[in-house]
Amino acid sequence: TGYLASLQEGSVVHARLCHNSGDFKLTQDSNNNIVMICAGTGIAPFRGFIQEMAAYRDHYYHHDDDGIEVLLFMGIRREDCDYLYEQELKEALERGVLTEINIAASRKGTEKEYVQDLLLKQSNKIWLLINQLSTFYICGNANR
Repeated sequence: TGYLASLQEGSVVHARLCHNSGDFKLTQDSNNNIVMICAGTGIAPFRGFIQEMAAYRDHYYHHDDDGIEVLLFMGIRREDCDYLYEQELKEALERGVLTEINIAASRKGTEKEYVQDLLLKQSNKIWLLINQLSTFYICGNANR
């Protein structure tokens, strides 16, 4: 973060750690569509999900021919500097771990685009995924 980058070596950083209840984890149902929605640093837990799916790809999460979709919707400010893990995500898409990556950049051009705009553009598909009882994950800043 900008804050951490501005600190001098040896600075004291106060942080709060919370116990994870264990409820936010990747579904074990590999026959279910997955939709991951995040903003900014909310991508962090989804990286873990994607890495887990890649690691178990041959046993559980193989989406090549089975019609299962794994979609990522991610909101960032600027693609040129905020698209964290771009190469890693594109490789997951190329390997078939992800079936779709949707990026909304809110500081691109004159029109601001947010994750909710992407979801609205694909509302028919999202509604179909809801009706198929797909697993949806949402991660980001709870205060926004």
